[in-house]
Amino acid sequence: MRGVSLPGACAAATWLALAAASAGAAAYPERPLRMIVPQASAPGMNDVIGGQVALMFIGLPPAMPHIKTGRVRALAVTGAKRAEAAADLPTMMEAGVPDYSADTWFSVLLPAGASPQIVARLNADLTAITRSPEIRQKLLRMGMEAIQSTPEGCRDYMRAEIKKWGQVVKASGASIK
Repeated sequence: MRGVSLPGACAAATWLALAAASAGAAAYPERPLRMIVPQASAPGMNDVIGGQVALMFIGLPPAMPHIKTGRVRALAVTGAKRAEAAADLPTMMEAGVPDYSADTWFSVLLPAGASPQIVARLNADLTAITRSPEIRQKLLRMGMEAIQSTPEGCRDYMRAEIKKWGQVVKASGASIK
């Protein structure tokens, strides 16, 4: 990623490359964003800290240590609501980017043929674990929040995310070569 900035362009490392580029290009037409997709969050964050990259869209967990020490300055969170772990940060919408919502999420997946009893038991156990005050606090310190759901709710959310981001990719004209 080093040494790839173009004169007059703002180098941006991001995992949500397409959405960020669209929002950035509209907001700053005189200094367009040029996408740089890092191999991992740590090299991308190092380039932000070192000044090779001007900004990065990254989840809170890998950014929190650097935010806490002041090595980077967080401007906003990308979710529709403020993050509990960083409640002082506005959302992108609050910061002036209309209709912007992009969450980082994790889910536990099983093979399609897993028995309903195993799925139900695992869901119940994980829900109990993530509701415990100790685990909740550990997650918050890392910049994460546990959101419990049913297997069906998780499936529906994943389908909606695939549809949403599929439309973003299609509208961008991006393709795999």
